[in-house]
Amino acid sequence: MKNAILGNLNAALMSLFLIVMASDVAQAAHHGSKELKIDRDRKTKVVLNGYDAVAYFTEMKATKGNDEYTAEWMGSVWKFANEKHKTLFLANPSKYVPAYGGRCAVSIRSGRAEIANPACFVVEADRLFLLAGTPQIDTFKADIASFISEGDNKWSDLQEEINFRGGKRK
Repeated sequence: MKNAILGNLNAALMSLFLIVMASDVAQAAHHGSKELKIDRDRKTKVVLNGYDAVAYFTEMKATKGNDEYTAEWMGSVWKFANEKHKTLFLANPSKYVPAYGGRCAVSIRSGRAEIANPACFVVEADRLFLLAGTPQIDTFKADIASFISEGDNKWSDLQEEINFRGGKRK
């Protein structure tokens, strides 16, 4: 009986591993490379200044991740507040990637790509939008649909101008 349970557990874990691997391959193909275009620390490759990407969605707050719970995905290191958040992320990483490479959503609409503050954010339409500061949160919320529509249109051209590794413009 014990061997059957362990066998089932091993099979379930292997299935989960294969699903995660397939998701990573699909995401790499979707993004056209194995490195995600996102702001991150030059040396450590940590994104979101170490904030937990999942907490924005599950807790609706910016929560610092813990060095004990990290995952590497598409060339970036992601930190999480707990094991549950890490598991949720690995099951569907693209869900938690901030829009516009983690740049300020208000500036994108204006054709700029200002660095955002990961503590300033809005989750809308199941997407994470980072902003440069508190005033930008209010501006963004005042006309969310327009910011998203115009930002999405400008993003495809704008992202080619950005050096994401260091988070600075070329």
